[in-house]
Amino acid sequence: MLLDMRLLTGCLAAAFATVTLPTSARTDTPPSGGDAAATSRGEQRLATLLQGRVAGAPVSCIRDLRNLPMRTVSRTAYVYGAGGTIWVQRTHDPRQIGFYDLLVIDNIRDTAAGICREDQARRIDRDTGVPGGIVRFGDFVPYTRVKPEAEG
Repeated sequence: MLLDMRLLTGCLAAAFATVTLPTSARTDTPPSGGDAAATSRGEQRLATLLQGRVAGAPVSCIRDLRNLPMRTVSRTAYVYGAGGTIWVQRTHDPRQIGFYDLLVIDNIRDTAAGICREDQARRIDRDTGVPGGIVRFGDFVPYTRVKPEAEG
């Protein structure tokens, strides 16, 4: 029986190894309480991440996906990048976004374009390996850090 579980675990790891998005350290808190409370906390966390940044025009794709750290903001958004510009992806149904999600993307239409609007990702619980459904991406909104004006 133990051997069967090890084999199953190895098979699951191989099956989910198509393309996984890099994740940074967990920066959100696990949801607790009702949906409205978790969503509200997610919106507050996202607002904190976006402080000092201004939104740009939405883009349909982001490139260099493997080099972008990703943060999960429960029931709100996935945030890609670090430094001067970060991209916010709310998906078509942000309520599906879970704190423990690991995203596996295996249907990227154009790998040179990166990840794009209408691409899909499978959600997998990063602790248990249990599949959690599919999310479909919308536009990516860039947020650029505002440079302080020089005093003259």
